[in-house]
Parts: sequence; C-alpha cells; structure tokens
Amino acid sequence: DARITLSVADMGAMGALTTMFNVTSSSESDGRYERVGQVDGRMTSESYDRQARTGEYSVVVGNRVVVSAEGANVSMDQLKAAVGAVNAAAIA
Repeated sequence: DARITLSVADMGAMGALTTMFNVTSSSESDGRYERVGQVDGRMTSESYDRQARTGEYSVVVGNRVVVSAEGANVSMDQLKAAVGAVNAAAIA
C-alpha cells in the first residue's frame, strides 16, 4: 500500500527567491512535524505525520528547480531517498 509521487518543477526566478532568504523553521505537534531549512547548502522542506505515515520532502536544486516526493504508508527516509535518486548535479 506504499505510494510515492516524485515531482520535478522548474520554478524559474521564483526558485532563486527562495534561496535568497535564509528561512529556518520547525514545529511539532500531535505526532506531526514540519521543518524548513538548509541541508548541504540547499533549501529543504519536510513534513511528516508519524501516525498516518504520510509526508512530503522537497529540495531546491540549482536555485530554481524543486525536486519533491509526497507519499503515503512510507517513512521520511524513503521520501528523502526518492528525492536523492534524482541526479541533482545534472539539474544544477
């Protein structure tokens, strides 16, 4: 019953705007968490519901392309692995 949907979107100039602001946030409540920040120099966003085992993970690559994974009945590690399977160096 596991499902992951992987998306790659060119945000153009809007993607560059996201990296101009060094935004960091984190919140957790009722088994659900959300985090936004920099990982390895790239803007990332993740949200996950531990009870429902649903979540989203996205990374901005090359200051304009967003690679994201959304899934159900999966772990956050599986979502991160799906995004990591995309050749970020080729995109950048």
